[in-house]
Amino acid sequence: EWSNASRKAIFGSKAFANSRFNALTPMSNGTMWIGSAGNGFAIGSKAFDTISFSIMDDEARKQLAINEGDYTVSGKVAEERDGSVWIPRLTTGTDGALIVKKNLDGTYSRYQGNARSKTFTLAEIDNNKTVWLAALKSNTGDGNVYYFNQKNTINDESDDIRGELAIGEVNIIKRDASGFMWFGTGAGLSVIYSPSAILSGRQPNVISVAAMRGQVVNDIAIDAINNKWIATENGLYVLSEDGSEILATCTQRNTLFQSSKIKAIAIDNKQGIVYVATDEGLYRGTTSIVNASPDYASTKCYPQPFFPGIQTGVTIDCLAQESGISIVTPSGMPIRSLKTQSGRIIWDGKNEFGEYVPTGVYLIIMQSGNQDQSGIIKCAVVRK
Repeated sequence: EWSNASRKAIFGSKAFANSRFNALTPMSNGTMWIGSAGNGFAIGSKAFDTISFSIMDDEARKQLAINEGDYTVSGKVAEERDGSVWIPRLTTGTDGALIVKKNLDGTYSRYQGNARSKTFTLAEIDNNKTVWLAALKSNTGDGNVYYFNQKNTINDESDDIRGELAIGEVNIIKRDASGFMWFGTGAGLSVIYSPSAILSGRQPNVISVAAMRGQVVNDIAIDAINNKWIATENGLYVLSEDGSEILATCTQRNTLFQSSKIKAIAIDNKQGIVYVATDEGLYRGTTSIVNASPDYASTKCYPQPFFPGIQTGVTIDCLAQESGISIVTPSGMPIRSLKTQSGRIIWDGKNEFGEYVPTGVYLIIMQSGNQDQSGIIKCAVVRK
């Protein structure tokens, strides 16, 4: 089901006729930050089947306003691990801060730094609280990436660590589960494996990912096992955790996509749902890669019974992290061993020799990677 949230529905009487939405950012508490050019930001939240919006307060408007007016602009925000939020201010920086932080107590902190006359549209925070900003040429920026670290002295910019990198025209910045920083550009994909280098005064080493060279990278999503899903003008690519291997390629040729120009991607890692936006429409797919469970209390397998050769596989769901799985007969005869980092895996009904198993009840024994969690469930198999 689809519903429309117009400018007036979100901002009410304060909505500008020429305001436009330019950024959506899902937050860890389940809310959605909505950035706009004109009305600044709003926060959307859902309770049961009702979606409500709260608009920014007067203090935020004062921090983000252009030339002290009512017209405010907010880019794609970035959330720190403590829940505070950095808000890029899409202005040339001559009349105020370039980026504003909303603290946990609701107050705001401004940051100007030495990067004046830049327009930042993207922000991301690494594990060391370094803020990374992209200044797109399309928004009067210079195409470079800027970074700064406040060294826990929010009100003193004199001791800040800051610098800039000529990575290329950056379309997206993303931090992965390992703390690596990924940059999608108009000419490929780059990564910084050691962003903490800047804390010791060293220039970070920017590495170009060979598999993506020459690609226009529009967006990056990180799945539950830290694989990289890369949206490009020539298709959707799934890369291994370190980016060294292409695990899958999805284009107009091998999917239902009406176009291979992938503009954006989002992943619901709890349910394994992937949303892919192309220039010809929005698509929804599913993956077996989901968040792991803390234990095996909720583990289940379906469908029951399972018909090998007719149904593609039986799904074993709600697994603990880095599970080793042994499928055995009730008498303990080993049938198949599997391993996964995901909270879900699919068994195709075959044994170690690639043969479909006969009709019967099989035991699925599960053990977590750290050996402190285990579980067992049954699976009924019917051959026809």
